[in-house]
Amino acid sequence: MKEKRNKKRLLGFIFLFVAVATVIGVSVAYFSDFVAGSGKTTAGTLDLTKDTTVTELVHYNAAGTDLNDVHATNGIENFNPGDYAVITVKVDNDGNKSAWVRDILTVSGTMTSIAALGQEFANMVSIYEGIDYATATAAEKTAAKVTLTSNAYGGDELVINGSGTAAEVESATASNEFIGAATKTYTYTIVFEAAATNVYQGKTLDVALKVEALQYRNNATPTWTQVTATEFSL
Repeated sequence: MKEKRNKKRLLGFIFLFVAVATVIGVSVAYFSDFVAGSGKTTAGTLDLTKDTTVTELVHYNAAGTDLNDVHATNGIENFNPGDYAVITVKVDNDGNKSAWVRDILTVSGTMTSIAALGQEFANMVSIYEGIDYATATAAEKTAAKVTLTSNAYGGDELVINGSGTAAEVESATASNEFIGAATKTYTYTIVFEAAATNVYQGKTLDVALKVEALQYRNNATPTWTQVTATEFSL
């Protein structure tokens, strides 16, 4: 009832003012005041960081024994046919914005240019994504095997949450692969096939795994050429 009375008073005032102004026919001035609301906004952050507590490179022989011979600067110096190496990178979104993330694995070095018949790099070095190679079945290995294009492989586009104050938390949709966390671990296994011959002696293989992040909200279809967020390699 009070609100209705206020509305009636306001309408009555407007009608009265219009009537007086019309009758008098002069311009009038009013004391005035205004109230301005104020607000503070802080741009969200997208801060992809590498979890250094996770071992990044481990060298195994064909029997699955950890050879414990990875060097900080030179990596594996004696990679034999039949051996395999596991690369693991865990990333955390320390910013509060949710994000698209994708990984790109690239290979280079003199191994990649072997052109000997039947000994081509694609035949003698196999790469698998996201499996425990030591325990995986043949079918799981077939499904996880990576096909390189121009010596590179791009993983799936995923969505991860933000973390910390006012973090953005997303829900799964039909159009994205949502992992329900603010962290993601990537694992690749590099297998030097036992059939490799002497043409591989002394040759090198460099593997880089880069992870990129891009704002998720208001960006349903990521355009990766616009990436300005953190990216890093092994």
